[in-house]
Amino acid sequence: MRQVFLITCFSLLIGTVLVACNSARPGQVANQGPLQSGIDAYTAYSEGDCEAIDTYMREIAVHKVDMDDSSNGELFSSALLLESFCAELQGDVVRARKIYRRLLRESPLSFAAADARERLRVFRLREEVSDYEEQIAASRVRAIGGSTDRAPVKRKPADYPPLAMWADINGRAVVEFGVTPRGDTHSAVVVDSDPPLIFDGAALRAIRGWRYAIDVDGSESRRQAIRIIFNPEDGYLNDAERALSGSAD
Repeated sequence: MRQVFLITCFSLLIGTVLVACNSARPGQVANQGPLQSGIDAYTAYSEGDCEAIDTYMREIAVHKVDMDDSSNGELFSSALLLESFCAELQGDVVRARKIYRRLLRESPLSFAAADARERLRVFRLREEVSDYEEQIAASRVRAIGGSTDRAPVKRKPADYPPLAMWADINGRAVVEFGVTPRGDTHSAVVVDSDPPLIFDGAALRAIRGWRYAIDVDGSESRRQAIRIIFNPEDGYLNDAERALSGSAD
């Protein structure tokens, strides 16, 4: 947990944040201008208040010129990501796509840009695969049914979105994916997440690095389902035993 927390602090690099990392838990940071606005933006989004995001973005933009490249690259891009999430949830795919592409141009190495790539990938699949939504619905049903007992041999923990951790936001992402006879994962899709979209990208990137035991029969197993729980107190918690179900909350 401490290692994940310190990495998060390093990525923000805003004024007294480095000092605060050693003395405060996420969600307990004193008002620090743009950082606090970013935290407030993530809190508002987690509560479904997309209308408040524009206000916080204006507050962050006021301080943008006062921040160094590294702090601007992570804080501003993380907040901007919320705008695209809200646009997508409101059905404005054109605007969402425009913001995702802006993130790739302006902050290509940021955590937010990595999430933007995941969302653009989903947009492409929706356009290229005629029954994409039906496939996702089928994946959701399979996830509810649980997984096979294929044993994982390597599981990379999911990285915690920086601003989500600072805002003390917890949540989950349920991912359904295939496993090749060699144990590689493939075709991972998020079938449920809460708050929506915030943890999707981190969960997908983690699972792409997982490895399972080789199938001695040389056949591909039934697709797997995993629920990754994000908790600021622990950095992350991987619930490998239960998938999406009423008793898994």
